[in-house]
Amino acid sequence: MKNCRIIIIAAMGLAIIAASSTQSYAMGGCAAFPVSEGWSNISHEKIVSYVSAKHGNDWAPYLVKWNKQLHTMKSVYARDGVAVFKKKALTLKGEALQRYIEDIAARIEVTECLARYDAETREARALNDLDTAAGGNAQ
Repeated sequence: MKNCRIIIIAAMGLAIIAASSTQSYAMGGCAAFPVSEGWSNISHEKIVSYVSAKHGNDWAPYLVKWNKQLHTMKSVYARDGVAVFKKKALTLKGEALQRYIEDIAARIEVTECLARYDAETREARALNDLDTAAGGNAQ
């Protein structure tokens, strides 16, 4: 019975890895990123790749960055200010700024979902790499 559990866990790990390697991270049940004039075209794959390359798969710094951005934009909005993005030649105020704040909040939610999915996928890979009771790994 114990060997059956190990084989089932290993098979589940292989299924998750197979799904993640051939399909989009949307398979993790994460919503699409909102389209916002405040940033360029982003995708699940681009963000996962960025976090991997820039932060060594540590999602915390990336989430801190966007939470700070959310707080900053809320402060600007609360004092009826203007957000200026020089690189994009973009100025947001009033309703446009409120929409951008909503987009940031949605981006954070999607990012948190991707972080959970990425962690689950890594855990499945780690389980797949464990030695089985028979003495080899499940591959």
